[in-house]
Amino acid sequence: MKKNYQVLITAFTVLCTTFCSFSQVYNITTDLPINIISGSGTPISSSGLGDDSFQGPFNIGFNFNFFNTTQTQFYMSANGYVSFGAGYGNTSVGTIPNTSAPNNFIAYAATDQYPGASSSPIINYFVSGTAPNRICVINYQNIRHYSNSSLITSIQLQLFEASGTIEIHNIMNSANGYSRTVGIENSTGTAGFSPSGMNNTSSFSATNTMIRFSTCSVPPVPTISPSSISTLCASNLTASLTATCATGSLSWSNGATTSVISVSPSQTTTYTATCSDNGCQSSSNISVPVLQTPTISPNGTNYICNGNSINLTASAGVNGASFQWYKDGNSILNATNATILVNTAGSYSVNISKDACSGVSAITEVLENSVTINPPVISPSTIFTCPSTTTSLTATGCSGTVVWSNNSSGSILNVSISTSGTYSAICQVSGCGSSGVSNIANVNIASVSISAPNGTQICPTNTTQLQSTTTPSSGLGYQWLNYGSTISGATSSTYNAGDWGSYALRITLPNNCTITSNSIPVSVTIATVPTISLCDGSNTNTPMTRVWDKALGGNLSESANSMVITQDGGYLVVGSSYSGVTDDKTTPLNGSN
Repeated sequence: MKKNYQVLITAFTVLCTTFCSFSQVYNITTDLPINIISGSGTPISSSGLGDDSFQGPFNIGFNFNFFNTTQTQFYMSANGYVSFGAGYGNTSVGTIPNTSAPNNFIAYAATDQYPGASSSPIINYFVSGTAPNRICVINYQNIRHYSNSSLITSIQLQLFEASGTIEIHNIMNSANGYSRTVGIENSTGTAGFSPSGMNNTSSFSATNTMIRFSTCSVPPVPTISPSSISTLCASNLTASLTATCATGSLSWSNGATTSVISVSPSQTTTYTATCSDNGCQSSSNISVPVLQTPTISPNGTNYICNGNSINLTASAGVNGASFQWYKDGNSILNATNATILVNTAGSYSVNISKDACSGVSAITEVLENSVTINPPVISPSTIFTCPSTTTSLTATGCSGTVVWSNNSSGSILNVSISTSGTYSAICQVSGCGSSGVSNIANVNIASVSISAPNGTQICPTNTTQLQSTTTPSSGLGYQWLNYGSTISGATSSTYNAGDWGSYALRITLPNNCTITSNSIPVSVTIATVPTISLCDGSNTNTPMTRVWDKALGGNLSESANSMVITQDGGYLVVGSSYSGVTDDKTTPLNGSN
């Protein structure tokens, strides 16, 4: 699809870094079909260009108009651009325009290219056609990127003698993640033109498409008569406008293309006349003011209380209008501004006039309200929640707008906190003022901890009571845990632990959030080492000869101090030994047979 980028006078502030004194601008058209011109060219050495170098000057073959300056020679840069007046080896031309070198160039693929290491590069130039319609053809093909040998650029640049047109025929021209610029810039770097999305960017791709920069001269701005329009009244919303172009074709912002247009806007509207000549444009504007039916804000019925006041503001959609306010049908002395301060009850209206038009607004009622504004009541007054869990406070009894102490508004306040805090609110009634402060609501972070007053080591048949301390102390759900798993039926504030484990308590608050306590380890121990006897297998348990005692092996003193029952039902002997670390501590039988 062909895309046109028309550079307007109004675009100069974008394309120029200082005041543009030149009259030549360029119209950019993209996505055109390529038209490669074949010919035998004068070669430019790729090895001579090498890396970040340039060669030249080379003859264009005719006088070429570039930014209203005649050029007869060009320099070839290794890095994807040609320049006039001087050569450059810079790896980048930057963002167009900028005053830093290089300047005065045509960038077709300006990036860090590497002609000197390219495979089968084609860099040459020749002149095609006959005067005055000759074309200087410059080939820059099969050139690799310095940082990516597989990223190849192939283009043909064509410079037109008669028109000063520039065409970039892209065979392969892709940024592929490396910053690249396509565009043109004048000799001072104060003006330049680049297609959309191709100005020092790393994501564009142009394959088998052509970009054209065509020259044009900005036409004189159109004249519009009359030069100003009197305000249109509701009874006659019609005006006639006439525009004239010295050169080029005329068009209006409402789509009309005739010199004279008749307009009937319902509100103040600006109309633009544009002169277009060979892709360049200039424009003039005219505003058609319309006096609309005056309005008052706030409208409808308004209240004031306890000697308070309210501002009424009028508007009719035009600037420079005159105002006269009325109360109960009578004009108010010196009330001739757009805004009036009202502190007494009555029926208010305004008359607005401009030029030969005038209009009267609808009536706005202002009533005195003697009602007392009571503070709202917040419930609940105390609430417990979990950290970062949303909970709600509700304010009732306000006839206006509830404003909370954290500057939120509305009857319900949703809070999510990490530390405990307090909240209050006031009631605001428009035109009447505000109430006093409400009751204080406390939003607290709940807590839970557990302890074992009787210790955490128990005998095999004993238990130890685990106790909890919570805030709040009531209204909670309880669930005891062992190693993070729920204990069936353990749903009270205390728990008697009779088994090995790591115990904790999880509480559930009324808003269904949960908090888990610290954990306490409980172990089952045997205080002394028992004497182990063998039995004959009968029910009499008649002792037989002892075959094992506490001797553990080794050649020095050993002692067994205690035996602990492990979770899997085995035993862990705890003691000490003075024998060497290499001595055998695993003697299977030590004692008398």
